[in-house]
Amino acid sequence: MATVGGDPDFLITVWEWKQERLMLKSKAFSQDIYKVSFSQFNQNLLTTSGTGHIRFWKIAETFTGLKLQGDIAKFGQFELSDVVSYA
Repeated sequence: MATVGGDPDFLITVWEWKQERLMLKSKAFSQDIYKVSFSQFNQNLLTTSGTGHIRFWKIAETFTGLKLQGDIAKFGQFELSDVVSYA
C-alpha cells in the first residue's frame, strides 16, 4: 500500500500492510500530489501525479537496503507539463 502526504512534506510512504509496518518513504515532489498507484504488472513500480507533473517510481534494492527512486516524466522538450491525470 502507498500513501502520499500533502504540504509541507509531500512524502510518499510504502507500507507492508500485511505485516503492519512501514517499508520506505521518500520526498515525492514539491507540489500537490493527487494520485499514487502501483503497476498492475510489477509490484516494485509506482506512479504519482499531481499539479503539473507525473513521476515514475521504482522500489530498488541497494547495498544499504530498499530505496524509492523516482524520475519525472518529460513531455517533449518540457520538464514539467500541465497533465493532471494518467491512465
